Amino acid sequence: MTAVRELMFPNAVEEADDFFDRAEPVAEIRDALLRPARRTMVILGGRLIGKTSLLNVIAHWAEGQASFAVVRLAHAGSRENLMAEIAHGVQERAGGDAADLLDPNGTFGTTTVASFVRIIQRLTAQAPELRFLLYIDELDSLLQGCDGQEARLILDLILHLTEHTKLPIRFLFTMSRIPEQVQRSYGSPFLNQATIIELRPWSAAESHEFIDWLVGDRLELDENAHGALFDAAGGHPYFTKAVLKALLNARRVDPAGRRPSSAEITSAIQSAARSRLVDVALSNIAEVYLPRGAVAVLDRAAVNPAGIAVRDVRELAVPDGALHALTESGLLTREDRQYVLRLGLWRQWRTAARLAGAHRTGPLVRLGRATQRLVAGRVLKVTLLAWLVVLLAALAVGTAFLIPTASFTVAQCAGAASGLQVRVSHPSFVSTGDEQSLQVTVVNDGGTSDVVDGSVVVGFPPDGTARMSVSSDNSIAFDRLKPGEQRTLVVAFTPTQPGRLLPGIHSSIPLEIKVSAAGSTCPSESRSLAVAPVPHLHDMQKAAVGLVAAVLIPLFLEWSVRRRSSRRPSGDDQRRAAPNATTAER
Repeated sequence: MTAVRELMFPNAVEEADDFFDRAEPVAEIRDALLRPARRTMVILGGRLIGKTSLLNVIAHWAEGQASFAVVRLAHAGSRENLMAEIAHGVQERAGGDAADLLDPNGTFGTTTVASFVRIIQRLTAQAPELRFLLYIDELDSLLQGCDGQEARLILDLILHLTEHTKLPIRFLFTMSRIPEQVQRSYGSPFLNQATIIELRPWSAAESHEFIDWLVGDRLELDENAHGALFDAAGGHPYFTKAVLKALLNARRVDPAGRRPSSAEITSAIQSAARSRLVDVALSNIAEVYLPRGAVAVLDRAAVNPAGIAVRDVRELAVPDGALHALTESGLLTREDRQYVLRLGLWRQWRTAARLAGAHRTGPLVRLGRATQRLVAGRVLKVTLLAWLVVLLAALAVGTAFLIPTASFTVAQCAGAASGLQVRVSHPSFVSTGDEQSLQVTVVNDGGTSDVVDGSVVVGFPPDGTARMSVSSDNSIAFDRLKPGEQRTLVVAFTPTQPGRLLPGIHSSIPLEIKVSAAGSTCPSESRSLAVAPVPHLHDMQKAAVGLVAAVLIPLFLEWSVRRRSSRRPSGDDQRRAAPNATTAER
């Protein structure tokens, strides 16, 4: 049995013996350092992918070379502070008196690049056999912590020292992403003049080799176990170690055998997702590192194991670059036309975070998040939307029975009342159990100066099947109605049909209009009002509106929570958080 290897979690690896694989990037950086060309080297990769460990291994190797002096530079918020860091670091390794760097006030007062270069030339001349390796971990965090002008000055300083001087220095940086200041620099000279080494998550085969290399002397994992670990950690060194640590901790309680069961593997994955270290790491990724909209994509992929289609991603209104950032950092992978969650721990972590924070959130937010999970499936969402369309259609049909009106004119009277017009407007359909109304308008359209006296009575003769309840005056009297004048009567009524659940298909309500004018009775008008096939249409409308709201509100809540969860912090917030956001990487 081989010697037990230390897990080195959550600490970064310091020495090559504890560093797995990455042989190609290590060789590329060593070769670049030994070449005469003074190119800047950048280790580029997503959060927690192993950049700091690679940086430490290179620094440890360089320390062992007689020709190199290694200087780790602290994050400086300005070009002047960075120049001071470099000068003090070089002076310490080259020897000499630190007082030579200070002005009469006892501070490092150099403000121009030319004077700074002269200081470095004088310092390095004291150790002509040395080359100085200056390195900064998470250069992008340093730049984001500066204002735009200082960030550009820092980049210009680095470029000037490597490309326009003959100083024996090399720069080595790590970056989680290419910051905006670098992308917008003219022609991106910083990147054009740099050697970029990209780190990506391991493949399933590489992850298998890493796990066997790290814990093969303590655990014997079958193919199913390796597959489960890869599905959870996605080949990320940090998260792979997090699951292995949870598994090894559990084995201390039950050390029998070297081959853990599938239940133990599942339990270790869930335990890792709930651990404080994973929570801090993923919270940092979600809140600081990922671009706006990326969290919503990961959450959607988390509830769709088969992946989400490109058209579904478009529905989330994800900005350009978010999908690229997710795939480049190994959180998402593209398979055919689907985007699939690669870091399975994200799913368990989000579930654990929701459970832990449920008591701290209001009921509306909890309802919205529950609805978001419920309607995340495309089939269920389409079904709900289809029901919404049906309900809206039912509501429209119900309204069609009530809102449209019909009208008719009562036969004209004779004699002095020949100019009298009586027009009746009524619903096209009436609904039993609902209050409705009809309107009677009496107009004197006579061409003479005759005035007319009279009355109109609205009646609902009983027919043995329908009963009427009239809740307003059903008659109107008009005295001395001059030509051009009119009178209006609105009659409110409620038809009832006791003993029936549904009215007959051809049911109707009899209506009679009686007009008396100028001392004589005009011909009465008898009509019938059609009855809607469904009673209580007004109540049904209210119920339909409620059902529509029951569908729309959850969809609105889902949209609100998704928008809230994908909202990114402001640029100032990111700059304030960036210097403190670095977590030790594996």
